[in-house]
Amino acid sequence: MGVILVGIGLSVSGYLIKAEVAETPSGAAHNKIALNAGSLLSGLILINFQTRNLFFALGSLVLFISFIIAGTTTHKNRHVVLPTGYQKLKPNQFIGWALLGVAIGIKLFGVFSVLPQYLLTKLGNLPSWYGIMILINSGIVILLQLPIIHAIERLNKKNLSLKVTLVIMFTGMLIIAIPQLFCAEKFIGALIWTSLLTIVECAASYLDVSASRDGALFVKETAVGVGAGLTVLICRYFNPSIANFAVGFLGGTLILSAILLLKTSLTQKHVSKIIL
Repeated sequence: MGVILVGIGLSVSGYLIKAEVAETPSGAAHNKIALNAGSLLSGLILINFQTRNLFFALGSLVLFISFIIAGTTTHKNRHVVLPTGYQKLKPNQFIGWALLGVAIGIKLFGVFSVLPQYLLTKLGNLPSWYGIMILINSGIVILLQLPIIHAIERLNKKNLSLKVTLVIMFTGMLIIAIPQLFCAEKFIGALIWTSLLTIVECAASYLDVSASRDGALFVKETAVGVGAGLTVLICRYFNPSIANFAVGFLGGTLILSAILLLKTSLTQKHVSKIIL
């Protein structure tokens, strides 16, 4: 019951929040920063206090404050954000954004599924420093998310923003597929591997903006969960020696397929204002 309630809460509130903030690159960036700030704070609490009580207390406090703010704030000309834009999508756009959503889910769960499974295969257990990788992932996002997404948006003047983002995403799938080349079973190798994928994650936030402009945010967000599930499934039940390659190969194939389907979005120039 807890899993069902949390899942419904995250999916509904997550979409409504992202539908509002993804209208601008800065909004999408601040949303990603807030998510990772929460993740980083949670990790630090659990490491330093080794108790779930403070974790739950702070989480409940944040939710209560958010509830009060939402209930007392008024918005002029506020529109209700409903997932209706996808109904106007052409079949190629619908499928293309769905495939990108699955690929994003694969990328998001790379650090949480591919790396630990790889470490278990190589070392037989998770090293004590694995948790540090999760904290580093969140810390890099907090520091670099805004500069990276603003740099990508500036490329929109030459209609390159979405193209560059997809190239970075494809590169991320290659990185996921070959942790052994980084010697990711060692701390330094895992640090480099994780850091590179985190930079890819920062760039991937621009896909929220592009999807919102195409009216495909609901489709993309729905498919993210599918990608996360596939990543866990492959890492758990595929041959451990090829699981990471299978995940990266699947993600790369999905991105290439999406590029072929989204030719209109890749050639269409979207103009937006960068709000710091």
